[in-house]
Amino acid sequence: MTLEQENILTQIRSGKRERIRILHVTDSLDWGGIDAWLLRLLHLQRPEVQFDFAVLYHGNRDEEARELGAEIFYLPYRWPYSVYRNMDNLEKIVAKGRYDVVHYHKTDFSGVFFKIAARYGVPVRIDHSHSTQGGISYSLAVILRGIYHRWINIRRIRKYATTLLACSEEAGRFAFGSLWKKMHPADMVYCGIHVEQFRQSQDKSIRQALCKQYGIPEDAVVIGTLGRLSFQKNQEFSVRVFAELATRNPHVVLFLGGGGREHDEYGNMVKGIARQHGVGDRVFIPGSCSNATELFCQLFDVFLMPSRFEGFGIVFIEAVAAGLHTVCSDVITKDIVERIPDRFTPLALSDSPHRWADAIEVGLKKRQTPLEGMAFIEQTPFSIEQSMETLLAVYTAHAVSEDFA
Repeated sequence: MTLEQENILTQIRSGKRERIRILHVTDSLDWGGIDAWLLRLLHLQRPEVQFDFAVLYHGNRDEEARELGAEIFYLPYRWPYSVYRNMDNLEKIVAKGRYDVVHYHKTDFSGVFFKIAARYGVPVRIDHSHSTQGGISYSLAVILRGIYHRWINIRRIRKYATTLLACSEEAGRFAFGSLWKKMHPADMVYCGIHVEQFRQSQDKSIRQALCKQYGIPEDAVVIGTLGRLSFQKNQEFSVRVFAELATRNPHVVLFLGGGGREHDEYGNMVKGIARQHGVGDRVFIPGSCSNATELFCQLFDVFLMPSRFEGFGIVFIEAVAAGLHTVCSDVITKDIVERIPDRFTPLALSDSPHRWADAIEVGLKKRQTPLEGMAFIEQTPFSIEQSMETLLAVYTAHAVSEDFA
């Protein structure tokens, strides 16, 4: 951060300037990775910034965001390409909001939005990639969206965006190609976690209460997963791996926590696979979980995440902070593995369930306490405080001449 930018933030903190107004455009405010990260930023209650949100869906944490001072604008669902078909509504929001920053978390059709924001004088226009793949690759909607992005949207991004951000180098290169090296800031904006919430000792009584809540035997060895039930997170593969593991140990259970729009259809498919493998009564699918920290620290014994693709994977950081060893697919970003060695076992999805089960058995022996896990994360840039400091530098980088009045 330059001296001029630091002076702006000092003036805002002292009340000499109005706070920086930021409009985040995202899917919803729920318990998912991006949603949770934005809420963690909001919880910091930094006096320099005012966060508002334009969302496609009502989320379970909308009221929480409002209580923290955010305004939420709902975009009506318009299938297909709902964001693109809501540009008229986004224009009305930008026209009235007098925003200093628009921070777009979807990448698709972002160029149109930035053109609108530039027209209304928004000085900082940020495109933020959170993934290394656009969805189910054989979906016609995804294919057409990809063609539009590569041939039309990327040109508008080059012309109208002021900054490109990504949660990992892989996500940046995937979304922006050659533009990524030219337009992203020097510091990577990792989706950090609130480390202090993991400062807790393991408590048998809490574990017993969680087992009772979810109907899990108290002597169970819990293979845990948290993430949207979806093609991306690949829970059906988790079940196949677990079926192999279950033949070796009668005490293991599989916990697949997570909600999402695909929950009902995809969840029913996963349950069907579990029944086919004879482990239906040992696979628990409770839906969206608001108690992730307790699950990580008190219930899970190892973390399993065989994602088909990931941008960053905040849950990987949370698992480490809780002291868990993680067995995951080799799509995990190198940023994480290189900074936190020995806490992950990346495997190929082409590897056999037998090999995955072997890795889980080894991972169970590497369980640490949450306090030990925190020590790893505190030595990395993966804290929410670091996320905010880096964002503040980005938010002021192109608006140092503005008075935010």
